[in-house]
Amino acid sequence: MPKTKYFLALLVAMVFIAGCAQENIEEKKPIKIGINAYPGYAHVFIAQKKGFFKKNGVNVEIVLNDYLTIQDQLAKNELDGAFMVYTDVIYAIGQGIDVRVVYISDQSISADVIVAKPELATVEDLEGKTISVEGINSFSHVFVLSVLKKHGLSDGDFFIKSIGAQEVVDALDRGDIDAGHTYGHGKIIAKEKGYVCLAYAGDVKGIITDILAFHEKTIKMRPDDIQAIVKSLFEAQRFQETNRVEALEIIAKAIKSTPESIGVGIDTVKYLDEKENACAMYEEIGEESEEVHSLMESGKIIAEFYLKRGQLSSIPDFNEIIEPGFVNELAAERQKNK
Repeated sequence: MPKTKYFLALLVAMVFIAGCAQENIEEKKPIKIGINAYPGYAHVFIAQKKGFFKKNGVNVEIVLNDYLTIQDQLAKNELDGAFMVYTDVIYAIGQGIDVRVVYISDQSISADVIVAKPELATVEDLEGKTISVEGINSFSHVFVLSVLKKHGLSDGDFFIKSIGAQEVVDALDRGDIDAGHTYGHGKIIAKEKGYVCLAYAGDVKGIITDILAFHEKTIKMRPDDIQAIVKSLFEAQRFQETNRVEALEIIAKAIKSTPESIGVGIDTVKYLDEKENACAMYEEIGEESEEVHSLMESGKIIAEFYLKRGQLSSIPDFNEIIEPGFVNELAAERQKNK
């Protein structure tokens, strides 16, 4: 072979090898997952601490921040994925953020509540009253309006005020509101001060569902890593169930809380295993339990809320929002190994 041709062939080979090397470097970058300090999906810290991610061959970087910052980072492509409330995924898609649901962590049963002044005995008593939500057009707003609608109250029958969930008790003390949505420490303090719980998330089942969503491009480029992440999370769920004391200590340390507080938090949600995840990602669950509900059905309610308020131009195709392939594979594998 002439020297010129030999040199060109060598150069092409070197460029090819360099390209492959660069591709391998890209693949080895950690997948960044955003999370806020909420016990419902904090078993991600167990997956990290106990080495489940490593065992399953995936490098994960957990980014802990407040919920609104996590949403902003996801929108700016600073994260590959994030734990979010399903409501906010639908809202994000309406804002042009291309994300897909790959895993359902839990569905709130009694974690989220509407607390009120003690003289208010029922939800119907909220007619003409001022009720707080944690942000207009937020999952909190959808939750509160869903509860009120169930009890025959509609827009115009009450007043809505935006107040953070952890400031609800102070607002009640000042008389700024008559009732409000809260959770976590806010719920505990409200009960201690004698305020009453008029409604729970379980009263409108499936409306508050916590999920893990990834950018579509991440799912397409790194499907094996996404599969490994979802598998690791199920393993972490089981560890949390069978090793409660150690699990609570791991989570408490990660989010700077106490094992007791974390324990209270995880006892107020329904965790979904592989089979329940797979079922909840389809329109018809069939033999659904009292607690597990379809993302398709709750999604329609949420989307109609946003459509009415101009945040969506049309009801989205939920088959394009929900990616069930990862949980389906794990559900089939688990069934096979039983």
